[in-house]
Amino acid sequence: MSSFRRVFVGVSYLATIVIAFEAEEFVVRHTLYGRIRGSVKTVLGSKKVERYLGIPYAAPPVGELRFENPEKPATWKGIRNTTVLPPACPQIASKWSYVYSHRPGFNDSDEDCLYMNMYVPQIAEDGSKMAVLVHVHGGSNLVGMGAMLDMDILAAQGEIIVVNFNYRLGALGFLSGGQPEFPGNYGLLDQTAALQWVSQNIHYFGGNPSKVTVEGHSAAAADVGYHIVSPLSKGLFRFAIIQSGSPTALWALQSQHRKVLTRFSEVVGCKISKDLQELKQCLKTATWRDITDRLYISKCIPSDVCLSPVIDGFFVEKHADILFKEAELNGEAFMAGTTRDEGWSGASAEFTELLTPHKMKKYLNMFYDLVSISVVTHEYFPWDDPLNRTAHVLALDEVWGDHEIVGPTFDVAIRLAARTDNVYFYSFDYASPSAKVQAVPHGRDLFYLFGCPFSGHPLYNYTEEDRQVSRVFMNMWSNFVKTGKPSSTVETDPVYYQQFDSEIQAYMKIDVVDGKGTIKTAYKPRARQMAFWNSVLPQIIALQSKPIQSEKEKYGLLTWSLAIVSGILFLCVIASVVLLVRKHRHYSQAN
Repeated sequence: MSSFRRVFVGVSYLATIVIAFEAEEFVVRHTLYGRIRGSVKTVLGSKKVERYLGIPYAAPPVGELRFENPEKPATWKGIRNTTVLPPACPQIASKWSYVYSHRPGFNDSDEDCLYMNMYVPQIAEDGSKMAVLVHVHGGSNLVGMGAMLDMDILAAQGEIIVVNFNYRLGALGFLSGGQPEFPGNYGLLDQTAALQWVSQNIHYFGGNPSKVTVEGHSAAAADVGYHIVSPLSKGLFRFAIIQSGSPTALWALQSQHRKVLTRFSEVVGCKISKDLQELKQCLKTATWRDITDRLYISKCIPSDVCLSPVIDGFFVEKHADILFKEAELNGEAFMAGTTRDEGWSGASAEFTELLTPHKMKKYLNMFYDLVSISVVTHEYFPWDDPLNRTAHVLALDEVWGDHEIVGPTFDVAIRLAARTDNVYFYSFDYASPSAKVQAVPHGRDLFYLFGCPFSGHPLYNYTEEDRQVSRVFMNMWSNFVKTGKPSSTVETDPVYYQQFDSEIQAYMKIDVVDGKGTIKTAYKPRARQMAFWNSVLPQIIALQSKPIQSEKEKYGLLTWSLAIVSGILFLCVIASVVLLVRKHRHYSQAN
């Protein structure tokens, strides 16, 4: 290529960049801490959405602020650019696959990570303020980030403001000493700080601070459950959505936090001390990469439950079972839901053995004894086709999904319905015709909720049918955010769905009929399985663990049992004698 041609191509390329840059539209908004500049993107043909990426909602949790409650961000002068995605919070290097499955190629992380992203639709000014959805990302409280998916499609389609954010994960967010000096739950407190920021600043963006919905997926669904019953979250939201997770799940609370802290401190190189402040100071001197990566060495993984919320007497005051009976509920209306195949893993090539109690316990890492595991195996064993290995894999997937996700999510809906009439339940049952496997696994509904069939996604091919389902799902969701009642808009009239209660158990079933997205009312989702996990199995476990208080009671119980049996036998003997006597008299009279 000649020198002239190289110069010409280079200048043309730079000119293209300059033109594109000038063509991009920017907008400036105020916040309590300073002004920010965001960009404007056109979606769905002609709808414009303001995007603010990387707004600091708390001070960087670094140095002396590591393992401390979040503090307010510093103010700034001038205009701060918020046009680039912020780094994710530190997470295990080998676990980035969770982020990649949503946003391929993104691997930027830093301990300075407490930022939020906001998507604000530009709609006609009518003096009213927009409803707000605050999304809390999932990932076992170990991995993930707020902006795993763009949320401007939902904002534009639903005409609501959508917010997501990062919060501290893993050891940095959930390590605990179980004492006021080192309470833990820092990730939960980050979430509270984000909600407080929204409450105080959303009016600058045209949002209504009195109409905020908080929604969490997977482990964050459990986190949102704790927000519903935590005194620290009072007044920060009006509605709440629990999506494929629950604070009543076994994995949602950690009771062995001191043991975990001891084991973790050893591998990081900090001397175990009764003085938790001294231990915390030592942990503050380690690099965040050491703290994150050494989770594997401490054998905390793959047992995700080792870094869950703890009862700190502050944010989480008691066990969820008690809180959902006694605590004041934050919020006026609630929605919970799951996907059709929460436990589907596609592990048929990996798991080729027939199902047995020992193998199930090992594979699922359940916290039950062998007797209870045997009952679970019997319930899910593929009796109709016992030698079909694929059937065994599917049974194993169902056990995981029902035990870890569906059962607890259904359980928390039942608990909420016992306290209020404003509870709704849904099941996302739609499997795309373009998918390789016709399953609806954990988290698949997120792609439809945030409009990926319209914006596209590197990992999936979407059809017009997918877009139909996505449109209906977004419509139902945004109507709940606006009114506290899920509904579908038919022309201009809303069609409201039936509330969920413990008896009828009406729920919304999202699927497709004749190529069109539909939401139908159904009843009693997975009725047998829900009864098994939330009623039958707990009773069996309770009977196993019920102690006999004393030898006197044991022998007293035996004596009464024998007495009752003897009495019944005695009555049977008497009845037999009477019958024989009558028969004998009848025989005598006949002769």
